[in-house]
Amino acid sequence: MKHTAFPRASASGIFSMRGDLVAERKLVIATNSTAISYAICFDKPLVLVWSNLIESGVDPRKKSFIENFATETGATIFNIDREYTEKELRDALVIDHAKRESYKRKYLTSRTDDKPNYQVLLDEVINAVD
Repeated sequence: MKHTAFPRASASGIFSMRGDLVAERKLVIATNSTAISYAICFDKPLVLVWSNLIESGVDPRKKSFIENFATETGATIFNIDREYTEKELRDALVIDHAKRESYKRKYLTSRTDDKPNYQVLLDEVINAVD
């Protein structure tokens, strides 16, 4: 089995995320990483993982990130401290194409309304205050 750990550090110590490495793999296992977006772009199954510690809420921010990625992408979260059946693992590899398309539109594409970025930000701030 070939696998690639992210992020990869170069000899200079600079980290890089390479989409081509995700494109060559059969699936992506992540917590919160650029690899999640690459999994969406390259239509790869995505499995999200956490531990008992994260699931317990000791790091609520990290738990929230993982839960939000699961909700937005349709990915399944597996607790690495638990055992799962082969069926559960295989079922997690099924891609929810509707959620993937929604994720792409929301987070991975440019706007189509030609609104400048400053206007988008102003609108978001105004909507948040209202």
